[in-house]
Amino acid sequence: MLSAEPSASVIQRATQDLRPPNRAFKPWLTGAATAGAAFVIVAVLALSWPSSSGPPGTSVASTDAVASTALGDPSPDATLGASVPPSQASPESTVQSTPSVTVRPLSDLERSDEFWARLLPGESPEEVYSIEEAIDGADLVALGRFAGFEDGEVGGYAVTRFTILIDEVMKGEPQSQVPDTIKLQTLPVTQSEIEGLLPNEQTLFFLWYVPDYLERHGQPEEEQQAELYDYIVLNWSQGVMRDIDGRVATLEPTNPRFPAMFEGESFDEVVDSVRELSQTNQSPSPL
Repeated sequence: MLSAEPSASVIQRATQDLRPPNRAFKPWLTGAATAGAAFVIVAVLALSWPSSSGPPGTSVASTDAVASTALGDPSPDATLGASVPPSQASPESTVQSTPSVTVRPLSDLERSDEFWARLLPGESPEEVYSIEEAIDGADLVALGRFAGFEDGEVGGYAVTRFTILIDEVMKGEPQSQVPDTIKLQTLPVTQSEIEGLLPNEQTLFFLWYVPDYLERHGQPEEEQQAELYDYIVLNWSQGVMRDIDGRVATLEPTNPRFPAMFEGESFDEVVDSVRELSQTNQSPSPL
């Protein structure tokens, strides 16, 4: 039985932490933090410098002069002693421009990992440990690709629905209003969050059909109808195997459960195995 509020979507009920951290590299934030730290150091030195006179026989500059010198003020009043004419300035005193930072483009795997990290909640209490269990537990097993997305709402909770173009169905009958497509429900994301991240690789999906999932968990008919035509990933992360350069890439390659045992295997060979095992339920249905 699902314990969360019945008005929440299946995805929203799965977690209170609605958004995984954004691990994208932001070099401009690194630069801003460095400049801010330098300013704080200069300010502390300026405030701690004596404002009147130092030990006998010494000459102490004002705090304004210290701060001005640290910040690169070229005026004579900003120096700690006699001003240095420009002709006598050492080459080392020349201010160098900050080199530009080149950000390496993401690889196909990195881009896909960044994309999926924004979509799914935490671990599901239901787990499978073999390919046979995954096939038996899924309502739909299919090959497909992402084609777009739209904002949605279930019981006042925001969700995102991705359109998946179906290449081949191995188990189940796709429930959809548009032929050869299904809707995959995920946590809500925005265009800016996944800009340039939408995967183009073929993916082997093991999916739950939300109305059937809710029925199995004792939810009423009206709850099932609220998420009609929606699919979710089997156990949130176990139902995804991606074709990256001809090899299987899973979402949790270090997890001992399914499908981590197929990480790095030939994608076509794994698909052939799933296709063969699925024939015990029904014949594959190329679209």
